Amino acid sequence: MNPLFKDVQAIYFDAGSTLLEEMAIYEDRMRRTILANDLSLSPDTFETLLYEGAARKANPYQYACEKLNIKKRVDWDFGKESLDPEALPLLKALQPHYALAMIANQPPHFEERLRKLGIRPFFRFVLGSQDVGFVKPDQRLYLLAIEKMGIPAQNSLMIGDRLENDIRPAKALGFHTIWLRAGVSKAQKIECREEEPDQSVSSLKEIEPLLLERGAIIGKHL
Repeated sequence: MNPLFKDVQAIYFDAGSTLLEEMAIYEDRMRRTILANDLSLSPDTFETLLYEGAARKANPYQYACEKLNIKKRVDWDFGKESLDPEALPLLKALQPHYALAMIANQPPHFEERLRKLGIRPFFRFVLGSQDVGFVKPDQRLYLLAIEKMGIPAQNSLMIGDRLENDIRPAKALGFHTIWLRAGVSKAQKIECREEEPDQSVSSLKEIEPLLLERGAIIGKHL
C-alpha cells in the first residue's frame, strides 16, 4: 500500500475511460460522422483532433467537429459501451475494504447501464450528473457525494481520467486523487499545482497495490 492513501476509507470512480472503455465508441462515432457528412476524411485526422481537444481540456468530439467545420453530428452510441477488463477484478479486491461509489458526468438512468454491465452492486451509490443536476467540475457533485457517504473528504479518494473534471475539483475539496491516464484524456498535461494528482497510473491494474497490502486483512474501512 502507498502510505499516501493510508487514511482513505471511501473511493469514488469516474465512469468513461476509467471503469468503462470508450475508444470503440469514439471510433464508431468518427466513422458515422464521416459518413453522415459525406466526407473524404481519414479517421486518423479525426482521431488526432480528438486527442488535441482532450489535451486542451475541451470536449474532444465537439472540438474535432469545429476544427473540421462539420455541421451534421451523430450521437454517442452507448450500445457499444464495455467494461474495462481490469475493472471487475479491481472492484472485487477493493469492495471488502473500502466504501465504493461513482461520480460521473452521464445522461439520465446511468445506474441501469451499470446493472447491465454487472457492476452496480459494488457501489453504495451512483451519482450521475444528469440525474442529480450538477455536472463536473462543479464541486457540488463532490459535496453531495461526501454527504451521502458520511465520510469526510480527507478520507476519500477520487479516481478518474480527466484532470479538469476529476482531479482538480476533488483535490480542491481535500480528496486524495489518482489520475488514470487512459482514453483520449491521456493526452492531457498537468498545467498547475491544482491539477497535480497524488498518483498517476496508466491502467486499472496499477491501482490495487496502491490501496491494498498483500496478505493483510484490512478491516478498518468496513
